[in-house]
Amino acid sequence: MPPAPHLPTIAQRALTDLPNAVFWFDERGRFFEANRKACEHWGYTREELLEKTIFDLNPNMSPDRWAAHWANKQVNTETFERSHRKKNGEEFPVDITDIFVEYEGVTYSCAIIQDITQRKEADRQARLADITVQTAVDANFWICPRGFIKQVNEAACRWYGYTKEEFLGKNLLEINRTVDPEGFRGIWEELKTAGQTLRESEHVDRTGRSFPVEIVAHYIEFEGMEYACANVRDISERKRKEA
Repeated sequence: MPPAPHLPTIAQRALTDLPNAVFWFDERGRFFEANRKACEHWGYTREELLEKTIFDLNPNMSPDRWAAHWANKQVNTETFERSHRKKNGEEFPVDITDIFVEYEGVTYSCAIIQDITQRKEADRQARLADITVQTAVDANFWICPRGFIKQVNEAACRWYGYTKEEFLGKNLLEINRTVDPEGFRGIWEELKTAGQTLRESEHVDRTGRSFPVEIVAHYIEFEGMEYACANVRDISERKRKEA
């Protein structure tokens, strides 16, 4: 294989200033250029990195798998996820976009790599929060300012006898018949002002059974939209004891 191409000064400057790591390597997985971000994030000097191969950074890549990967990524250029390893041994998840170029009859790859540790942790936290809500004992509803139900948890489906899909086509007033549209607007404005409210009401399930509930609602703004997150508790037993 001929020597790796020399990057022009202007290309080197562009690579150096990119916020993501950039590696250039050949068909054998040998690096011949890397930008500042790559060196800093993986913990190597540029000289050290240029002595490495992709197998030193990707703990799950072997020479046997590399040939198939090289051929596949020239056809399927979608960004993909892998695990990489820093000089200190720390492994972390990355997104990789490979750009293949041909120079004097030889194909090389430019890999643009982003550390997605924070994104993965945010996703994990979001899944954990969703599982916590979905497995909660109380029913939970996410409601828009017009009263339409935007999301529910599993307890809500069990209590009221509707599937999630059926719930998402309903308005809160269909299960709370003690409030009319005008009354709901007043409740919403009170919640928006206070941020959190606690009230009792009567709800109706699919069979028409009415039962007393305690509602703790929180006003939330998310991605430019307004929501009420309502935690609803059946207080039938408590009411019987109070009678």
